[in-house]
Amino acid sequence: MLFGFLIFLVLVLGQEVAELAPKNPKRGIVFLFNSTYPTDYQEFTGSGNIITWYYNYGQSPSSQLASSQWEFVPMVWGKDQAKSIQGNVNKIKSAGGRVSHILGFNEPDIPRKWGGSDMSPTDAATLWKQYIQPLSSQGIKLCTPGVSSSPDGFTWMSNFFSACSGCTFDLLCLHHYGRPASSLKAHLEKYHKIYPSLPVWLTEFADSKDTADNTRQYINQVLPQLDSAPYIERYSYFGASRELVSNVGPNAALLDNDGELKPIGRAYFFAENLRA
Repeated sequence: MLFGFLIFLVLVLGQEVAELAPKNPKRGIVFLFNSTYPTDYQEFTGSGNIITWYYNYGQSPSSQLASSQWEFVPMVWGKDQAKSIQGNVNKIKSAGGRVSHILGFNEPDIPRKWGGSDMSPTDAATLWKQYIQPLSSQGIKLCTPGVSSSPDGFTWMSNFFSACSGCTFDLLCLHHYGRPASSLKAHLEKYHKIYPSLPVWLTEFADSKDTADNTRQYINQVLPQLDSAPYIERYSYFGASRELVSNVGPNAALLDNDGELKPIGRAYFFAENLRA
């Protein structure tokens, strides 16, 4: 009797383990801790999540994710953060951490009032050469500034490459918001055709301020596209927060206003099937 029960228990546990989706080396998140809802992150850091990396727009790991085993990627958000990057990389290493990549300036083609770092390509190139380029000799891969998906972003990136002669770029960082999924694909392919030697990191994306049905359809289409595209090395969704504080509209937020993962959140964090 006991032997039979043990066999049953082993089979059940084995099935549960087998049903856990493997970690996705591409999939990450933009993590923004909200002190008003200090435990919300526990919804998506539990056993079975497939996330492998994150960034937080800063240069120090988020203490809330210390036990997540997700790789932290520091960012040089804007001009005021450039001079501190080497010191913060040293701090991470001294604490036993590892820094394999650095993200460049955040949306430098956009004014600060809209969330960008608002820098000219020439100023960005000067700071890159002085503070970011030296990290390449330490074995750290450098990701370009992450421009917006507007036409200005494309022009800014082109001018930046021209201004930053002699600079090292290992990866191409891009952002994109809106639907349909085909517009995201076209946007990424446009850059890939021009810079074919640079793997792409899509460091912000979402179907912002759309209907729930459209957003669900978008997630169903976009994630397989990103996972299967060989030139997409990593991607991170923006919206890992409650609807009220998501900044991308209520339907694009991965958590509801009770702090629980919505179906699109469970699809993103745990690879659960999402109804079409």
